[in-house]
Amino acid sequence: MKKKILIFGASGQAKVTFDIIKRNNIYDVAGFVAKGNKLKTLLGYPVYNSEEQIKKLNINDGIVAIGDNNIRYELIKKIYKIKKNFNFINAIHPSAIISDNVNIGIGIQIMAGVIINSSSSIGDHCIINTNSNIDHDCKIANFSSINPGVSIGGNVTIGDFTLIGIGSSVIHKIVIGKNSVIGAHSNVVKNIPSKVVAYGNPCAIIRKNINK
Repeated sequence: MKKKILIFGASGQAKVTFDIIKRNNIYDVAGFVAKGNKLKTLLGYPVYNSEEQIKKLNINDGIVAIGDNNIRYELIKKIYKIKKNFNFINAIHPSAIISDNVNIGIGIQIMAGVIINSSSSIGDHCIINTNSNIDHDCKIANFSSINPGVSIGGNVTIGDFTLIGIGSSVIHKIVIGKNSVIGAHSNVVKNIPSKVVAYGNPCAIIRKNINK
């Protein structure tokens, strides 16, 4: 008998994550949880409009499928307050190619076409999006997001809560700090500090990330 899980979120990210879970056929999806959402069902499954429902449903496993790093973090904190032993699963698309010695945390979403090479690590509750690639010896810290089509060279470090925008490239040995945003289609050729918004070719700091 497969374990029942909940998907937290009811947007596009949740639908993509649902597809991965269904393809892997390891878990049974009991439904979606999205506070304040007016949907009754999504993809044929019930939508529960409060995180408190997890007590009534007696389900202890699931994944937070919300694209915004900070919203994802706050929701996970709330879930742990409701059920301190809640287990966050990983959703890894069967087409992803991940080296055997990659270290992967909990609550991670890895989409179709992703490549993660040797000796890299992916922190807790990260999202690695469609057709992105992460080369050897990289460290992607907790609650970060790598958008579709991103290419990351070897020995790159990306800090907590950082977002790398769609189609961007990061060259070998770059360090990008915490809570930063790299805009779409940027070419990162030098280190980027924490709490900034940067973009362009070459990628340059535009302003502080005032939302962090």
